[in-house]
Amino acid sequence: MCSTDFSSSHGCPTHSLPWRTQKKKKAVQLLNSKFKRRGRSHGCGGEEEIELVNLNLYLENICIMEENKRLMERAVCLSKENQALLSLLQMPPRKR
Repeated sequence: MCSTDFSSSHGCPTHSLPWRTQKKKKAVQLLNSKFKRRGRSHGCGGEEEIELVNLNLYLENICIMEENKRLMERAVCLSKENQALLSLLQMPPRKR
């Protein structure tokens, strides 16, 4: 049987972006501050806005890939458990 505990939530919520590493979080904070400063002084920051959207999408994709990996591991574990249970069902009953 599989001993891995899948009850804890390892995935990211779909409504918010994952902040997996400090480096990525700092990058987003830096882009946000640049975007805000540039927006106030120049009125338009299209390039920075696109860069920020790309970074946010990148982080969301990482989250989705991590969740996919976790679900694949769970599927393999459940398949092994299923095979073990099926083999128990196919065994002849023990005589007492």
